[in-house]
Amino acid sequence: MTKNVCHTIVLDDLDGPIIRSQSIDVLKAVAGASDLNIYLLWFCRLDRFWRFRKQLRELRQELNDAGVVLLIIPTVIFKDPVSSLFLPFVMLELFLGLGWTRLRYNIDLFHSRSYLAGLASAMIYKVSKTKTIFDPRSPYPEENVSAGYWQSSSFSFRLWKRLEKWIIQHSAATIATNDVFAGELTSTVPAATVAVIPNNVSWVSKPRHEMDNAGPTALGDKITFCYLGSLGLWNKTEVYTDFLRRVKGMDFESIFVVPDLYFEKVRSSLQKPEMAVINASVVSVPPEDVQQLISTCTVGLQLMDQPDVRLSIKVVEYLAAGLPVIVSENISGAAALIKQREVGFVLKADYSNLNEAIDFIQKVNLDRDAWRYRCQKLAYDMFSTTVVANQVRALYQETLASGQ
Repeated sequence: MTKNVCHTIVLDDLDGPIIRSQSIDVLKAVAGASDLNIYLLWFCRLDRFWRFRKQLRELRQELNDAGVVLLIIPTVIFKDPVSSLFLPFVMLELFLGLGWTRLRYNIDLFHSRSYLAGLASAMIYKVSKTKTIFDPRSPYPEENVSAGYWQSSSFSFRLWKRLEKWIIQHSAATIATNDVFAGELTSTVPAATVAVIPNNVSWVSKPRHEMDNAGPTALGDKITFCYLGSLGLWNKTEVYTDFLRRVKGMDFESIFVVPDLYFEKVRSSLQKPEMAVINASVVSVPPEDVQQLISTCTVGLQLMDQPDVRLSIKVVEYLAAGLPVIVSENISGAAALIKQREVGFVLKADYSNLNEAIDFIQKVNLDRDAWRYRCQKLAYDMFSTTVVANQVRALYQETLASGQ
């Protein structure tokens, strides 16, 4: 008998590049190579539902053609993190929505992307024994401390740490995007089933040999540092400019590839006279043009001044474009991969190994083709959508077949 799986998203925009690559592309691949019925349930803000109704019609048709059914439930939740005061009302809304979906479509398994979705699905499990896979992507309580929304001693942080444990305990499986995060989740609930399934990148292709990428780049032989993504709460502009100031003795350029939302703010901050030393340019391009742009660079940057267990999408995209990564040691998820697979350099928080980092960057610049091959091969073998979709499909099937 065919089983029904429902992937649940709360608030995140379906038309954004993250959900497009990490959820939609993966679900389409899963549906295309399995006998499972796949549903995508989106709890969306009322204003976004109205604003993007044309795009949603097109997306519904695209998903339908791929064998994925799109379900939409408008919600009154307007921001995240949700205030502890309003959390009971939010959870009631999500619980009722999931309950209706379970009954209407005979759902056998919920795949809950986020803590809010995970909590609601765990509540459904308590009353109906419908299995759920908790997919937090990153540690929500610690993330809100890093962003400055909470303190580690605050009620909200302590509440969500307790809820985190409860969600894991009532989930058939939990997904972690890297081994370090998996270890933290297991330390929270030692008996938990934790599957490591990384972020994926849709545009990576298999390199055949080291000379596949041979030839001059648009930026010539000059060293070019690349930053990709938004700047603000976790990725702070000043952390990146501080690093670039410290390597000012090198002949280099830097390029910041940011979403439209951040373009003017980042450009104005980097055009100040004191920033001339980092030789920075700021660009914003459509997602489909990112690979071609960043592949002309020498190395990618992922630097933070606070602890973080993530292996971010930007690191995966750097590798897929053939760029080794300079990563801060306190970004433990990414640092572990970079060190283990030797596809970059781990920078200490006090910059005590900066000279070694500079030597590494110069070495990369002298042999770009070999480094591109090494990074792209890892990305193809580990982070391609096909590989990740196969892991997700296998987890669905194992969870449905288990007695949990």
